[in-house]
Amino acid sequence: MNRIIRITAPYIASVVFSSIMLFSCDSTDDESSQGSQTEQEIEVITQKLSGEWKLVSSMVDGENVSVEDFECLKNSEATFSEDKYFIKYVNMGSSSGLCSMISERSGTYSVIDSTSISFFGSDDKVELIDESVHITYSNEASESQTDVFIRKDSEALVVSDQEKTTNIQTSPEEETDKTEKEEIKFDGSAVIEKLKGTWTHESSDECSKKNTLEFKSDEDLEFVQYKATFNRNDLLDYNIGVSYPIPSKFSAKVSKGRDQVTFDTEASCQFIKKSQLNYIVKDDKTVLLEGVSAVTIEVESDDTIVLIYKYLDSDSKDQTVEYSYRKMVK
Repeated sequence: MNRIIRITAPYIASVVFSSIMLFSCDSTDDESSQGSQTEQEIEVITQKLSGEWKLVSSMVDGENVSVEDFECLKNSEATFSEDKYFIKYVNMGSSSGLCSMISERSGTYSVIDSTSISFFGSDDKVELIDESVHITYSNEASESQTDVFIRKDSEALVVSDQEKTTNIQTSPEEETDKTEKEEIKFDGSAVIEKLKGTWTHESSDECSKKNTLEFKSDEDLEFVQYKATFNRNDLLDYNIGVSYPIPSKFSAKVSKGRDQVTFDTEASCQFIKKSQLNYIVKDDKTVLLEGVSAVTIEVESDDTIVLIYKYLDSDSKDQTVEYSYRKMVK
C-alpha cells in the first residue's frame, strides 16, 4: 500500500523562510568579512605611512630638478601619523642664496586603496610605490611636480662604517684659522720636494687601489677616490635628485666646492671623486689639509706616506683608519 505524503502550505512556508534566513546570514557574514578586511588594509597602510620621511627626488614635467634647485629641496621632510600629515618644504631664498624659504602643509588624509591616499581638501595625487611616497601637484609655475619621499630610517639612507671609510669627506668642515697657519714656522721645503708627484693607494680592492694623491706644487694637492658602487646618500651629498629607486642605467657629473664627482652605473668603478685641496707641512713627518681636520698625512719614508682618517662610527664613537700610499716611479 502506497503512502501518500501531504505537504501542507505551512510546511512550505517554513522551508522557504529557513532558506531565506540561511542565505541572509551567509550574505551578512560575507559583508562583515569584507568590511573587516578593508579595515585591516587601512590599518596596514596607516602603519606603513606612520613616521618621518625624507625627500630624495623631485621632478618637474617629467625631468629631474636641477642640482641648484635640489640643494635646498633635499632638506624637505614629511611626517605621517594615524590620520594626519605634515610636510615641510625647503627652498632657496630669492635674494639670500640660502635655504631660507620654508613652506609648510598639513591636514588629514584618508586611505583610498593599497597604493593611494587622499589629502583632505586637496587635488594632490598621493601614491605609495616601492616603499616610497610620491606626491604630484601643480607648483607655483603651474607645472606638474612630483616629489618622492622615503622613510628616514630606510636602508637607502643608512651610511655604513664601510662606506664612511671608502669615501673620505673632503668638504670643508671648517676654514683653517689664518693665525694657526701663520704659527706653523717650519721650513717644509725639503718635505715638499719629497712629496711632489703621484702616490698610489696600496689595496687589494680593484677600485680602491686606483686612489691617488698628487702633490702638484708647494701647497696644491689633488686627491682622487674610486668606489665600486654609489648609493642614495652619495647622490644627496651632491644634490642629485634622481628617481627612486636609482635607474639601472644612470650617469652624471657634478662639481661642488672642491670636489668633482662622476657617477656611472655602467663603469667598473661607478663613483669617482676628484678633490682639489691645499696642504701645509707642519713638521718633517706631518702634513695637514686646509679645512679638512679629519685627515692627516704622515711621511714614513721617501716612498711611503700614510693617510690617517678619523670619523664617528654608527655608535658615534671615534674611529681611526690608515691608508698606505706608495710613490709612483717616473
